[in-house]
Amino acid sequence: HTVDGPWDNDTLTYTYDRLGRMTGISPQTGQAHSYTYDDLNRLTTIETGPRSFNYAYTNADPRVQSLTRPQT
Repeated sequence: HTVDGPWDNDTLTYTYDRLGRMTGISPQTGQAHSYTYDDLNRLTTIETGPRSFNYAYTNADPRVQSLTRPQT
């Protein structure tokens, strides 16, 4: 799915997996983002270039137990 905004070079392309979960956003210019999920459809990773944000959960609880952010 591609969306073109009102300005030059502002097109965003969204990708989805077979379950309909968003797996990526790619701007026309700039850094792409990718998303991964676990078997319970919970977001587990957001990757943007070399940086990765990791979400952890306890059992089937939908609440985030921990978030690991990239070092700055």
